[in-house]
Amino acid sequence: MKNMRYAVLYIASGIKELSNAVITDTDDPEEKARIEEKLKELSSDDIKSIIDFMLERKNKYLLDKETLKMFKAFKHDELIVNGELVPIKKYIEVDKLNTIV
Repeated sequence: MKNMRYAVLYIASGIKELSNAVITDTDDPEEKARIEEKLKELSSDDIKSIIDFMLERKNKYLLDKETLKMFKAFKHDELIVNGELVPIKKYIEVDKLNTIV
C-alpha cells in the first residue's frame, strides 16, 4: 500500500504540474514538447490502471476532494485549469496519448 501511496502522489503531482503549465498556453515548441511528453507519461496504461483503481468505490475515501476531482477529469481526458475543465486535446491530440516514445 505504501508503494501505491507514492504512485498516487506522483500522479497527482504530475497532473497538477501539467495544469499549471497549460495556464501559460505557450507557443514555445520546447515547452509544448515538454507538456506533450508529460501527458504521454501520465497516460500510460500503468498510470491509467492506478487512477481507475483509486476511483473505485472502495478506494475513493483515500483521496482528498481535489485529487478525486483531478483524477476523474484526467480519466475523461481533461485537466482542471483555474477551476475549469479543459480538454487535453487542446494541447495534444488525444490519440497520441497512448503512444509512449
